[in-house]
Amino acid sequence: MAQWFQDGWQEALRGQGILHFDQFWRLEGDLVESPNEDRGGVSGVIATELKSPEGSEVKVFVKRQRDHLTRAVLPFLRRPTASREFDNLQALANLGFSVPKVVYFAEEKGEDGWRAVLVTQDLSGQIPLSDLEDQWWGPGGIGSQSRRETIRNAATVVKSIHSAGYRHGSLYPKHLFCRLSSPENPISLIDLEKMRQAFCRGRARLFDLDALNRRTPWVSRSERLLFLRSYLAGKGREKELWRALSRRFDRKMGRKP
Repeated sequence: MAQWFQDGWQEALRGQGILHFDQFWRLEGDLVESPNEDRGGVSGVIATELKSPEGSEVKVFVKRQRDHLTRAVLPFLRRPTASREFDNLQALANLGFSVPKVVYFAEEKGEDGWRAVLVTQDLSGQIPLSDLEDQWWGPGGIGSQSRRETIRNAATVVKSIHSAGYRHGSLYPKHLFCRLSSPENPISLIDLEKMRQAFCRGRARLFDLDALNRRTPWVSRSERLLFLRSYLAGKGREKELWRALSRRFDRKMGRKP
């Protein structure tokens, strides 16, 4: 079984007595959310702290999976979804995207099936867009300038994902992180288990944008238009894309066109 460590982390973890797969598998921490029991297996995430190579305590997320596998036509091609996420995190980091740093990854296939562990660092100082819903409007909420900057930054990173030939596959507000105190900071992306190369970029674009559009009811009509204009970078097809997203929205909501 091959194990992957971020530079410097192997020695840091050795000093903490955490070096082998089973030791990561037994780590204790706070459950982040209810385990996902889809795909015929189980995938769960805990939050804990580890001592970094620099000697400071850092928050990390430990994803552990048992038989939580990718879908494939041929059964022997199925792998833990954490494996795809690890590959995607590395690929996007190499392309300059802001994503969580991987600390450790390993997978193994035994007599009782697949197991995988993926450890990533917390996006310190950043919050998911879903946490902004209650702050978006009203006294003491997010100012209009911060809202516009956040929307532009989100549109830019989503466009960049699509231009790189990827479909995120789970583009929800909770998977886009920002730092309001620093609007120029790029939007960070998480939960890349479903991200894959898109052979039909137009379809991939609609799939992702529809998912984000339906899960941001607190965003105004004018702000949605700002997102589309920023996404299209002034190419002037906002109305066409708006109509396509509206049709998808109506179908999802069971409305007649």
